[in-house]
Amino acid sequence: MNLGLTNETTGRILFYMVPAQQKPLNKIRLLDQGVLSIMEHGYHGTGIKGILNSVNIPKGSFYNYFESKEDFGAQIIQHYIT
Repeated sequence: MNLGLTNETTGRILFYMVPAQQKPLNKIRLLDQGVLSIMEHGYHGTGIKGILNSVNIPKGSFYNYFESKEDFGAQIIQHYIT
């Protein structure tokens, strides 16, 4: 199944569709990495960009999963305690 559209000259992905079943997994990966980052650096020392880079999710996709960094932080806590 072709999920992406690439530029034939540069080989860069121009568009990428994430399968529906991948979305919950991506959110879990973000939350898991968020827990690790907050435990190591604290809330204010944790950057969204670093978390996104570590799980290989584009920055624009963050807001598909969370309303804000504060919402992300609250969901990290909930994820950690459950």
